[in-house]
Amino acid sequence: AGFELATTKKGIMANFQSGQITRLADGVDFGHNVPTIGGASGSPIFNNQGNLVGINYKGLSQTQVFNMAMLAKYAIELKNK
Repeated sequence: AGFELATTKKGIMANFQSGQITRLADGVDFGHNVPTIGGASGSPIFNNQGNLVGINYKGLSQTQVFNMAMLAKYAIELKNK
């Protein structure tokens, strides 16, 4: 739903949703409760300073609070392979 949600009268704009880490990183991924929608895998997760910290990759359907993200450093490594 990216373009549908991002399109505004001023053009395409990012949507910012706040959330919290709900499971500490285990070295590969972490849990979060940032609201997501089906198809949001690959969406970036930024910290309060605007740094990329994770990439959303799965969530429990029918909820908005049980989501998982890969640590950003692993996504960068995959991109560079």
